[in-house]
Amino acid sequence: MKLAEGVKSIRLSPVNLKAGDEYLFQHEYSKNIASIEMLTQKNLLVSGYGIILSHTNTKLSERFTRAVTIKYLKRLNYCWLWVKILLSGKLDVFNSALFVIEPGNSGYFHWVTETVPRLLASGERFKASSVLLPVHYKAYRYMQESLVLLGFNTLYIPEERFALIKANYFITPFATAGNYNDEIINKTRVAFTHGQLNKQPHRLIYISRTKSDKRKITNEEELLPILHSYGFETVYCETLTLKEQVELFFETKVLIGNHGAGLTNMLFMQKKTAVLELRYAGDANNNCYFSLASALSIHYFYQSCKPITKNENPHQANVIVDLETLSDNLQLIAADS
Repeated sequence: MKLAEGVKSIRLSPVNLKAGDEYLFQHEYSKNIASIEMLTQKNLLVSGYGIILSHTNTKLSERFTRAVTIKYLKRLNYCWLWVKILLSGKLDVFNSALFVIEPGNSGYFHWVTETVPRLLASGERFKASSVLLPVHYKAYRYMQESLVLLGFNTLYIPEERFALIKANYFITPFATAGNYNDEIINKTRVAFTHGQLNKQPHRLIYISRTKSDKRKITNEEELLPILHSYGFETVYCETLTLKEQVELFFETKVLIGNHGAGLTNMLFMQKKTAVLELRYAGDANNNCYFSLASALSIHYFYQSCKPITKNENPHQANVIVDLETLSDNLQLIAADS
């Protein structure tokens, strides 16, 4: 079943694109986004770790199998597993489930911008089916909070048990991380923020990563007085519930932060607001927030920041922010507002 047609996503260049920086973004200006499809499989045995157990090849295409984990067993071993499960009484039977487990989707950015849009693409008719998650996903508070906010029920499989699910609904990943179906990602914004109507964006927010163990701004103590002089508030997203983040960022007019999960919250911002990403200098690969801003009609500004340790992995590196350049960018954003 096709849930949405394939589309081409066209991105606008950064508002403050500097001469010589075109190479950072030019390969992102146009991306083909695959269609979104759903496949139904009957009577699948699933472990508490979210692994499908099978003795034969399923009918899942490559687009589905790269998003789930399937363990193939020899027929005899599969039959013996069934005997042990039945004798142990560790089997639960469910009529249906939406299957969205995929390696790497437990992080906040991946969950909110990849998994949740897939669920929403399935439409109201499949909300009667619970979202199937391994029990260890309970550690991720935002998952449960997002599903409750959006009206989905959750089905957790305890790690020591197995589930026989009669009807399994698989929704394809429709793009690699950092690429979006513009229509679906905007519907995702509306789904999260529909209760925030008639609130005008006015807050200026800086997201601090001092509580994180990587990608920090080492001269943040020098940075904060400048930001506060412009009226920015400092927030620590990990201290807020998802509902509080939705409410905060829906009222945000300008968002500043270095590359990290906190910038995902631009999903809750309104159109024609602005974001300034403090990004690792020379990194042309990690453009997920540039692409997200464009898809959401948010004005994207950037500032290249040198790593403290030369050639360190951008996913790990702490950076230093040039304060003079920051002041220039703040003035550009104020003029653009």
